[in-house]
Amino acid sequence: MASGQLSAPASPTVGASPWPVRGQGCRSGGLTPALGLPGVGLVLRVEQQPHLPLLSTLAGIRVMVHGRNHTPFLGHHSFSVRPGTEATISIREDEVHRLGSPYGHCTAGGEGVEVELLHNTSYTRQACLVSCFQQLMVETCSCGYYLHPLPAGAEYCSSARHPAWGHCFYRLYQDLETHRLPCTSRCPRPCRESAFKLSTGTSRWPSAKSAGWTLATLGEQGLPHQSHRQRSSLAKINIVYQELNYRSVEEAPVYSVPQLLSAMGSLCSLWFGASVLSLLELLELLLDASALTLVLGGRRLRRAWFSWPRASPASGASSIKPEASQMPPPAGGTSDDPEPSGPHLPRVMLPGVLAGVSAEESWAGPQPLETLDT
Repeated sequence: MASGQLSAPASPTVGASPWPVRGQGCRSGGLTPALGLPGVGLVLRVEQQPHLPLLSTLAGIRVMVHGRNHTPFLGHHSFSVRPGTEATISIREDEVHRLGSPYGHCTAGGEGVEVELLHNTSYTRQACLVSCFQQLMVETCSCGYYLHPLPAGAEYCSSARHPAWGHCFYRLYQDLETHRLPCTSRCPRPCRESAFKLSTGTSRWPSAKSAGWTLATLGEQGLPHQSHRQRSSLAKINIVYQELNYRSVEEAPVYSVPQLLSAMGSLCSLWFGASVLSLLELLELLLDASALTLVLGGRRLRRAWFSWPRASPASGASSIKPEASQMPPPAGGTSDDPEPSGPHLPRVMLPGVLAGVSAEESWAGPQPLETLDT
């Protein structure tokens, strides 16, 4: 593999991590996989002399397969290859297509995501979570974690300037693992994503019979004489495709809007024996019954209103007037006179006069005088 086709971003724990540059292919030369499958073969050196024991106590190679222009996070979905072995990795790619709103929550290329990516690569959910965690740590702990890039104007944590940054980091990390941070909701999954299924197998390399000429061949290609003679410093990796095609998984709505309405109508017809026309007829029947009830109720109220007995002012005056006309006129006056001409004493003032007179006689008018015949 040409050296110009590799990019080697530095990692504080595993050192340089070479991977192919975007847009460039990889050609295998020299030792190629003997499996008869398309792929690439790598022979890697494990230089243990410059390793710092405080950062890592392991000696080996970390391998991760990811999509093009995606940031490799070696702490996730990676595995180790020990020195002195040959690892064969077969890859099968699965492409996932997710549904967006209103069926799900995903993003196409990072559109609509509130978190600003700190890595200059394509959008992945892991890169979004790392960027969100780093920004929250800068806001909470006043410094950034040394494994991830920094936002603008921030600085990395150090024991001299930030004595309690370790406690702050672990508290935030526990909140992230238990989904108590808003990063999980702020970082949706991509609507289109490629996932790689890996299967590996290892064996001792090189064998005792082929160790001499294999190491000699590697020495002729420019490897240092001190390195290729030591089996504990070499490892071989064969990466092949398990299948030349890939599997595509697409999400489809279980019920679309027309299917939902159709299912509701079918269930309604099945359980209630109803259809759209019968429902409309039932609604019309209810409206007619309501209108008929209102009409009959109005007629009954009107009939009850007009049949209710009431006393008018004119009838009251006429009923009182005859009773007043039956009153005897006062002495010395006539019934046509509006006012009595002489003094009139009430009946209650003459108890002796009316003692032997009945009620009818007491209210009778003046009797004519009888004439005596002489």
